[in-house]
Amino acid sequence: MRVLTNEMVQQLLTMDECIRVLEEAFADLAMGQAVERPRSHTYTPLGEGHHYLFKSMDGGLKRYRVHAIRMTSDHIHEVYRQGAWRREKVPAAPGGQWVGLILLFSMDSLEPLAIIQDGYLQRMRVGATSAIAARYLVSDKTKEAALIGTGWQAGAQILGLAVTCPFLERVYVYSPNEAHRLQFCQEFASQVPFSLIAVE
Repeated sequence: MRVLTNEMVQQLLTMDECIRVLEEAFADLAMGQAVERPRSHTYTPLGEGHHYLFKSMDGGLKRYRVHAIRMTSDHIHEVYRQGAWRREKVPAAPGGQWVGLILLFSMDSLEPLAIIQDGYLQRMRVGATSAIAARYLVSDKTKEAALIGTGWQAGAQILGLAVTCPFLERVYVYSPNEAHRLQFCQEFASQVPFSLIAVE
């Protein structure tokens, strides 16, 4: 059995490959050759807006003869900030980390094949899923798009768009935090074929 850290996944997984494999998986699901169980959440109240959250989801691909379950162990804090209630994940694990794992099983031998940290992989999965949707929904005559939010997931969203919508010329980037949107545009400007423009 292999153990893969976020750093290993980042070295191995490209956005192109993630999009290709996910597109196969979605097609297999539509044809009844894959299965999935939607995400479930279990909240335990800890007081003063804090909750322990255990989250899981799983799915299997006949094509690769594997089944995986993703699990996260989270601390959630509900806070009122900038005029709205927000649910924030607190990095409460040792070293200021979050905890999420994927267990991958063989359908043939039934044994676990890998334990994978989920952080980087799930970021790429979410970005690739949006990129696949954009491939089918966005005309290649489209020149402008917008990105709302500049958090952890936003980086994969913009990298996914670069793969499936390289015809874009400009992407307007909004975050309620001016420093975040400017930093995001600087960080990803050299990684995409279109201009990133921070907007209020």
